[in-house]
Amino acid sequence: MAEVRPDAWIEVDRGALIHNYHLVAERAGQGVDVMAVVKGNGYGHGTVGAAMAFEAAGARWIGVSRLSEAAALRAAGVRARILVLTPIERANATAAAELAVDCTVTCAEDVAALTAHGLSGSAPLAVHVKVDVGMGRLGVLPPECGAVVGALSGASGLLLDGVYAHLPKAAEGDVPACRRQLEAFERVVRDVQTADAAPVRAHVLNSAGLMLFPEGRHTMVRVGTLLYGQSPWPKATRLPDLRRTWALRARVLQVRQLPKGATVGYGSEWTARRPTRTAVLPLGFGDGFTLAPIGPIMRRSALRFAMDRWRRSLHVFFGDRPAQVLGRVAMNMVVVDVTDLPEVGAGAVAEVPCLRVPTSALLPRVYLG
Repeated sequence: MAEVRPDAWIEVDRGALIHNYHLVAERAGQGVDVMAVVKGNGYGHGTVGAAMAFEAAGARWIGVSRLSEAAALRAAGVRARILVLTPIERANATAAAELAVDCTVTCAEDVAALTAHGLSGSAPLAVHVKVDVGMGRLGVLPPECGAVVGALSGASGLLLDGVYAHLPKAAEGDVPACRRQLEAFERVVRDVQTADAAPVRAHVLNSAGLMLFPEGRHTMVRVGTLLYGQSPWPKATRLPDLRRTWALRARVLQVRQLPKGATVGYGSEWTARRPTRTAVLPLGFGDGFTLAPIGPIMRRSALRFAMDRWRRSLHVFFGDRPAQVLGRVAMNMVVVDVTDLPEVGAGAVAEVPCLRVPTSALLPRVYLG
């Protein structure tokens, strides 16, 4: 069968991913492992492709959200240690052991669920205890951590390998709050190290935390955002020479000449004020185009967000030249104005600004470098 050339795709710069990993590892310092987090379809880069790039760069640890992601990585040949960052279902305990992944426990019930399932085999299942220092999602509260560690000490087939937490306000740059949470985590680590004869790994810093609090590195850091060439928050100090890793591209399906007065899109919300040359691209909101990140929305007032949206029109780019989006973006189609871009014809390639994580996993990822 003839190969099908995609009309919309995502280019992933594998060399840039490897380069960024080396920058992060240098920031982390000698003796500190960097867990490369590939949740959310590898932050839009593809779970397997991103993980394989980081493993090639030297990553000994990969972080995922679901056991199914870990299974896909093992099937693709990834040999690094994999930590599943959420508790697994009781019925999946045997599969986790067979995949040789590390599991998260967040309460004594998680420990009981893993042991009750009847793990078998010579190698114990490595687990990391997640501590809640303020996120309020998953995790054991610091005063209760001793009970969970105690339950693990007496559990058959389980091995306490790590303890970790997540900083809820690092991305906002809230230094006082983060310091309090780091201190709470430090106390837990000291207690665990005292209670358990064997040393355990400790990890709490994400991308923002690594930039703000390098003294909190412990034995490992868990990094996502920086690896993909982005700062963890707008005013963050950037790592020097971070490289861009991702681009959404689409080929022009058709170029048309519309007369003055013609309308475009659902609702006929845009009307041509002059004869307009338009290009149709084969992607839309079903692919993730026009989705807004919830974080920046929540950090602005409703009025400010509405004003910014009113001022901002959507564009795609042909080279470095913008083409404005006309009318509503449809599920898998968008129309742009190329009146002043005579070089653009059918088959021309546009770059489309888009959020990475919610961009459709169905779009093919093309790895370069």
